[in-house]
Amino acid sequence: MARIVPIKNDDLRSLIALEGRPVNLSVSLDGDGSDLSNTNLDASGNPLLPPVYSDIVSSGIDIDVGRAVMVNSITITSNAKGRVSGVMAQNAIGDWIGLSNQDEYSLAISEGGSVTLSLDGFVLGSGSRVSLKFTPYPESGQTDPDIGMHINGIEFTADFNFNAKKKLLYCGDSISWSLLGNYKPQDMGYNYSGNRKESTNPYPNYFGDELAAFRLVSALRSQASPESIRLVNKGFGGSKFSSDQWFSMRSGMYTIDWNLMVMQAGINDATDVQTPLRQLTMGQRVIDMVEKRNEDGRADYPMVFCTPPIADDKYDGTDARVCLDQRVPISNESYTASFDSTSDTEINFGATPSGDRWYEIKGDGSNNLEMKGGVEGEVYRLDFVTQNNLLTGVASSANTKAFIRTLESQQNVDDSPIQNNGILTIKANTTLFFRCVSPNEEYEEVDRVSLIGTALAADAQYFDASESTIDHFITGVNTAPTQILGPTISGVSESVNVINAFPSRNITQFGFGAASELFSLNTNLPPASVIDENDVWIRIKGMQDMSGSGETSWTDVNGFHKVINYTLSGNGQRITNVQVMLDTRDSAKRKFNGNFGLTVNSISKATSAVVTLGADLAGKVVGDSVALQNLEGGDFENNANGIFEISAINSPTEIVINLDSSNFSGNYTADSGYLSGAEIELFSSRPYFVEFEGSSANTEDANNYSYFAHGDNTIDDYKVKVQLSTGSGSQFNLTSGKGIAFSVYQQGNVIYMNEIVSGNITNSGKVVGSNNLDNFFSQTEKGLTRLKTVRKVISDTVNAYDPSANVHLVDLYDIDDLKNTTETTAGRLRYGSDKYKANTSAESSSKLMVNDLIEDPFFKATGDSGVNERVMGKRLHRSPKGHEEIFNKLYAKVGGITIPS
Repeated sequence: MARIVPIKNDDLRSLIALEGRPVNLSVSLDGDGSDLSNTNLDASGNPLLPPVYSDIVSSGIDIDVGRAVMVNSITITSNAKGRVSGVMAQNAIGDWIGLSNQDEYSLAISEGGSVTLSLDGFVLGSGSRVSLKFTPYPESGQTDPDIGMHINGIEFTADFNFNAKKKLLYCGDSISWSLLGNYKPQDMGYNYSGNRKESTNPYPNYFGDELAAFRLVSALRSQASPESIRLVNKGFGGSKFSSDQWFSMRSGMYTIDWNLMVMQAGINDATDVQTPLRQLTMGQRVIDMVEKRNEDGRADYPMVFCTPPIADDKYDGTDARVCLDQRVPISNESYTASFDSTSDTEINFGATPSGDRWYEIKGDGSNNLEMKGGVEGEVYRLDFVTQNNLLTGVASSANTKAFIRTLESQQNVDDSPIQNNGILTIKANTTLFFRCVSPNEEYEEVDRVSLIGTALAADAQYFDASESTIDHFITGVNTAPTQILGPTISGVSESVNVINAFPSRNITQFGFGAASELFSLNTNLPPASVIDENDVWIRIKGMQDMSGSGETSWTDVNGFHKVINYTLSGNGQRITNVQVMLDTRDSAKRKFNGNFGLTVNSISKATSAVVTLGADLAGKVVGDSVALQNLEGGDFENNANGIFEISAINSPTEIVINLDSSNFSGNYTADSGYLSGAEIELFSSRPYFVEFEGSSANTEDANNYSYFAHGDNTIDDYKVKVQLSTGSGSQFNLTSGKGIAFSVYQQGNVIYMNEIVSGNITNSGKVVGSNNLDNFFSQTEKGLTRLKTVRKVISDTVNAYDPSANVHLVDLYDIDDLKNTTETTAGRLRYGSDKYKANTSAESSSKLMVNDLIEDPFFKATGDSGVNERVMGKRLHRSPKGHEEIFNKLYAKVGGITIPS
């Protein structure tokens, strides 16, 4: 900790002006506004005046390991009257250095006010803490206050080698900053140097110079040909390479006069499913960062990109970085069996499972599912395509149902989510792998990943876009190369019957009634107040020719019209009408009194009412809906005006609708009403993304792949413009290891599919069940884990640069950094044989306790605390020893790079 640094305040401020990073130097404590308790009591316990209140203490502001802050001032706020005080301590853990190395402050603050403590040039170093305590004034009526504190200043790296001629810019996520465990056991654990090690005032467990970044700059300064270089570490926890780090680079946060740049990030990107769009975007981000360096005039200065180091967060389930996410079956694959919770009550593997041991779990969850059958030692893959519940017994010999040991209960039985009712809820699109420990008695979860993608049928020319913003399609195995033309229109549109139409100058309003089935949540429309400034269109269809002499046919209205306004129902859930750009000055000729349908000659009084029409009804099939309007006579007027489904079509002029009119009083007045088959179709998912990957089974040699061709296609009344980056006459083949992503939007009757990015990808994963655990882990795998996919993208992109580009790669991924752990080719982790349960249900066998990521456990804390590095499957951040391993890999590359002045 440097209290006084060898540089003038103004010079320091100028030097570090651009060295800040995203960091929170604030703390707050919200009160509940209740009356504070008076602790000034008489002998009987009654409150006395003036009241005395207890101190209110908030959490403090700690300065991270390896960081320092040049403090200009500290602002403290409160909405109550009192005194604020605290300590600016040299170490957040305690005052073991002594009171001479900490400062106290005490200031008065008025109600609803703030106070500023000026500290121009005061430097807080690594491990410093600023605390905050509020003492309410002894006045009646004081309430529990809101208090807050903010440090105004510049945070910078705690490298005080300010006279250095070069700068090493280090960008990273929390892996580059987090330190766990002890390093030197004789000092930290065994009181070798006589330090105070009591629990209240211990020495710190580690120091900032043990971080890999500090080790690297120290090695460069102390090598045979020493560099005059200073570390500027702008890394920040939780950051992702493809978003936060990329944005920081492009927005200028890293635009300082650096001589060498190290980018160590990517491990947080691996928390996401690595779809084609994510992979291709990450590759683009690397290129963007290099281009930004060149644009800043620093092309001669080396950039070093690091792959993320190995990690093990397996017990985070579908949020883990080590997931080998599983694709859905494609057209030449099938499930061993399917279980539907709508009617089934159990998942039964049978007495002699065979084949891929790959099961589908679906249904509406009406029944909770019990697991049965199987063979001891076998592993089964279960794809939950919908959310369902599993029933589990308890870990005892008196099971009435099989005990399902989940990942959570394996790391610590006390963390198990199993409730007293024995129900385990498995979310939709989740794949579980279970080992049969004992048939009908116990099953152990081996792995949990996401079930991803939508499989295209063999020879599919269209894709059904859902209402999400990104759809991921995986091609099937085709009989011949098959062109994908565009979206299935019914998959991207919402249709609703037209009840009425009202004209005004240049604008026509189409109404759908209070019971409109056009729900606002399904449309993704912009607010009505600005929709005229957006490109939203509807298609009118089903208007029929009812024109007489001198009249204009309603069929002329069928087509595409721009929406300029719409109205919601009272609860805001339904769109009841839309206004479109349609010239209706000839409204008299179009009979805008509602007559834009067919005359209804008669309606029978029956459970399924027969409707006879004055002209042929065109373009409708059984299951479609029609609208009855302007009906008169008896109960028909009150109960038959509305929208009904066609249950049968007897002839072009006679249909049957689902209208129970058998008990209607009175008779329909002949020729008083109209039937309309008119609908509007609203393109509801605009704009959205679609991404495609050729499956691992698609090859050009086999001629079984799908492809996109640049140009125009016609689907129904829509034109689809597929625009590839390679231009006219080109096509993109979706073979194994190829992916492409499009943005899709509509203008009128034209749907645009513009390529966003395309190129080489790692295919989605596929492994299946097996007859034993060894074979399960040794089978031929498709794909890579999320973490290894990120590693591959960074490696492939950086390695594609010519050596003259000054772009370098350091591979930090090393399975040897995980104790007692091996990995498959795809990156699935397998722990030592002793880490899998024996065939017993005893609770003690369910714990998987290990120590640090890579350190010798002799000097480590042990037990079942569940802290990072303590539990197998919960190993992410690193100790000083782990940073030494990262440094060794970094220096092996950086030590051989010439760093220009």
